[in-house]
Order: sequence, then C-alpha cells, then structure tokens
Amino acid sequence: MAFQRFWEDKKPKLIATEKVCYSEKFNYAGTIDAIIILDGQVTIKDWKTSSKIWPTYPMQVAAYLRAEGERGFKATQTAIVRLGSLHKSGYELKTFDLEAVFEHISQFDFVKGTWAVENGEKQPDLVELPATIKIKIERVKKNEQANSRKSIKRNSGKIRNIK
Repeated sequence: MAFQRFWEDKKPKLIATEKVCYSEKFNYAGTIDAIIILDGQVTIKDWKTSSKIWPTYPMQVAAYLRAEGERGFKATQTAIVRLGSLHKSGYELKTFDLEAVFEHISQFDFVKGTWAVENGEKQPDLVELPATIKIKIERVKKNEQANSRKSIKRNSGKIRNIK
C-alpha cells in the first residue's frame, strides 16, 4: 500500500527499473532500483524498508548517479523512498539535489577508500544464490488446529493452558 500511495501522490514517470550500473573508473557496481522523473527532475531512486533512512543510503544512490554519468546519462537528483514507515502517508521520501549528491559522492569515496586500506587486495565475498529453492512445509491438520484452539482459554487478560 505504501508503494501505491507514493506512486499516486507523487505521480513519477518511469524511465527504468533494476538497472545494473558500474563505474570502470572507480571500480564499483550496483543495481539501481528505479530511474524516474520526479517533480520534473530525472532522479536515481532507491526503495528501502528499513527503520529509518540511514546515512549510507544517499551515498549509494550518489555512486549510482556518478556511474551512470560515466556513460553520458544525466540525472539531476537522487532520492530514497522508505516504504512502510510510520508516517501518515506510509512512506518517507528524501530527495537530494546535485550539491548534496557531490557531498555524498565524497563520503562514498572516503568509505570505499577506508575499506580498501583495511582489506588490501581482498575483494568482497560473492555468494551465488539459486534462482529457486525447494523446502518442505508441513501443514497443521484441521483437527490438530481445532484442538490447539480449545486448549487455550483467556482469563482476566492472562492466557493459560487447560488440560
């Protein structure tokens, strides 16, 4: 519902989704959740479902903007949309103009440089995940479900088992 509310409130125009981007010059890559036109501006946007908008999030979308810029793509802002927040609208939107984006790129470079100093030539671990998984889910039989409901009785706001 939060996504729908955001889309209906802001009426963005979609350019791309799940776009892989990479910087050959600075040696990083990522996946842009969406490129949209928001309030008349070409925006690199990321969806989040966390408890807040963390300081590293703007760095992430700023790095995407720079990587796309290496290929001539021009975005004019970045944005984070946090879905499922306690806000009245069900989402939180933060946009960042190019001046803020340049500061976020500096922060990204500092963090990336610190990682390199601490880890040397080591590369981040890559984990291959299967496209699908199979698991066995045991269902509770209807009579077992009914019996377990009968075994719980509410008394003065307390729950106790009855034998």
